[in-house]
Amino acid sequence: MRKLLLILLVIPGVLSAQDYRTDQAGGSWTTNTSWEVFSGGSWLKLEATILPTPTASSGTILVQHNISVSSSVTADQLTIASGVTITIANSQILTIADDIGSDLINLGTITTTGTLSFAPNSTYQHARDGGTIPLATWGSNSTCWVTGIVATNPTLLSTNAYQNFVWECTQTGTRSLAGNLRTVNGNLLINETGNQELRFSQGTAYNLAIGGDFNISGTAVVTFGTNANPVNITLAGDFDFSSTASLD
Repeated sequence: MRKLLLILLVIPGVLSAQDYRTDQAGGSWTTNTSWEVFSGGSWLKLEATILPTPTASSGTILVQHNISVSSSVTADQLTIASGVTITIANSQILTIADDIGSDLINLGTITTTGTLSFAPNSTYQHARDGGTIPLATWGSNSTCWVTGIVATNPTLLSTNAYQNFVWECTQTGTRSLAGNLRTVNGNLLINETGNQELRFSQGTAYNLAIGGDFNISGTAVVTFGTNANPVNITLAGDFDFSSTASLD
């Protein structure tokens, strides 16, 4: 009987997703000189390889230098480092795909004359203090998860129609949404405020539409408007309050 010898040739990078990081400031996403790739145990300049610029099928993507999206691209497992800006050019789309965990972690800034689009079930994590939650198209069951607010109010855009919105911050004082959280098509969850006050309004009456459930938990403290300037909430789902906050 003849024996068959099977030889498996493993080419590094073919069977596993590659991790990427930016290599220089001011580059374009789709230019290979803008990137380094982790391969063979070290970081290599992307132009020295035959690999493409990062996409949604890549591994982790770290933007540690300012970069522009000058051609539409889809990404996942994307982190924007502190102090860094991604600029989405006019008529271009940066689409964030869905995977395990946060799909875009923002420690920096996103500016756009184009479009930022979150795919269904994807998660945007606002992991910085202050800053602006970007204008985006939010796919079905996508989540805007705010975790980094400590001492500075974030800027929300009232034109954003969120799917799920989660506030989970150990803030050090009263923070305000300034009346700009107006449409949550899914669930609104206030999971934590560090026993400090989260204000929905700064004294202006407005309407808030919630298409799912509204839950307040952890040690969250939430205030809405006043008798003269109320926040009028339309709630399609259930309201649950389980916060254990204890104010002096």
